Amino acid sequence: MSVQEYLDKHMLSRKIEDAVNAAVRAKTPDPVLFISNHMRKAVSSVITKLKARQILDSRGIPTVEVDLYTNKGMFRASAPSGASSGM
Repeated sequence: MSVQEYLDKHMLSRKIEDAVNAAVRAKTPDPVLFISNHMRKAVSSVITKLKARQILDSRGIPTVEVDLYTNKGMFRASAPSGASSGM
């Protein structure tokens, strides 16, 4: 595959131009960081790994915590174990 075919296949010229134009419009003090973030947002997240475990909440009640791995990073969340007791 030639360089031009690769660029065309992935529409890189258009995507890079869009990112540069967005940085110029924003008049950002760090255009490279802005362009990097702009390009990262253009990519769909793909779940690559999921880990779940039982933990204890602040009242010592078992609940669930999950680590979600994507091509954009690792994210962690936990769920409360039930309705608030009002305490």
